[in-house]
Amino acid sequence: MKHIHAGLLGVIALVTAVSSAEALVLCVNASGSVVALDKCKAGMTQLDPAAVGLVGPAGPQGPTGVAGAQGPTGPAGSSNAYTNYGATDWQRIANGTTQTVSSVTIPAGTYTLAATVSGIARGDARFMSCYFISAGTVKGHAALISYDDFKQPLIGEATISTDNTSVFLRCTALDGDFDAIGELIATRVGAITPSL
Repeated sequence: MKHIHAGLLGVIALVTAVSSAEALVLCVNASGSVVALDKCKAGMTQLDPAAVGLVGPAGPQGPTGVAGAQGPTGPAGSSNAYTNYGATDWQRIANGTTQTVSSVTIPAGTYTLAATVSGIARGDARFMSCYFISAGTVKGHAALISYDDFKQPLIGEATISTDNTSVFLRCTALDGDFDAIGELIATRVGAITPSL
């Protein structure tokens, strides 16, 4: 046993001087001497460093590494469409007033908006302006010109931050009375990227 302890002291000095990249193991030969080798030779026994007290306690936690780059973000959930197609309630829009002609209630997210407004001019009325409005951020506007019956498409986009938020399609009669009805669809998308 004295040979093992004496040998261990020499091996400890040897192991600390050798690069850890060399991956040495401790071996005990037939005479009880301990040597550090790449692998034990025939007739030697590999020594467990922990069994003879050569493994110290765990060191302190190292610093957190740098976070890797985030990959592209995909759409938040599947695409859904919200619509009120099939509306049958015509709205009388008096000169200088505004009426809601269509609306949908949607959850938080990013949406493309598509709508149509059908209108009938009363008397000499010719101009009506329609647009999307919401508590969220919306874009999309059309000035409608009518001499009689017309159907006008509108497109837009909306970013909604709160669930159960309504997007309204509203029209303002600019120079006379109109009857109008609208249909609206809001389609949820992952993102909207302008193409310039």
